[in-house]
Amino acid sequence: MKVRINSCLLCLVLLCSMFALVGCTSPARSTKMVPENVSIVKKHAGTLLVTVSGGREVNKSWSKKISPKMVSQAICDSMENVFDSVQTSGKSDYQLDVTLLESERHGAFWFGIGNETAVAAMNWKLTDRDGKKLWIKTIESEFSLGMIEEGSSSERKRKANEGAVRENIKEAVQAISQLSF
Repeated sequence: MKVRINSCLLCLVLLCSMFALVGCTSPARSTKMVPENVSIVKKHAGTLLVTVSGGREVNKSWSKKISPKMVSQAICDSMENVFDSVQTSGKSDYQLDVTLLESERHGAFWFGIGNETAVAAMNWKLTDRDGKKLWIKTIESEFSLGMIEEGSSSERKRKANEGAVRENIKEAVQAISQLSF
């Protein structure tokens, strides 16, 4: 009987230790969602107003880590290389509406062991001040971290989320910089 209780306690301690090591996913940082080394074809004159909203199908666990506010900041920082001025309120020459659509994360297999992959789908719509549609596209991007990446499981989840959004923003920035209007 005593051996059985000790075995159960040992299992409980090991299980609690595993959960402590895995931890909760820490929140993402907008600065890590800004793509580096983006090929900008041309810079557009004028101001850009950026609005970001969450779609109905956004995965609840993902959306807690990637908020529309964080994505908005990352988009604004990224679009500074494409437009003269970027803002989140007021009047502007152009408006960029971004909706966070369905997203998912393919987690590691067991207690953080395995690849960590995040997928982000975002709908992009650029209009001029008269409401004329200049560019509309839904972009789905994916970012994976291998099993040997540094960091805990929660850090890898955060990095995968940030990477999926960063890749999405990068594709949109490149496409918008190629437009002529």
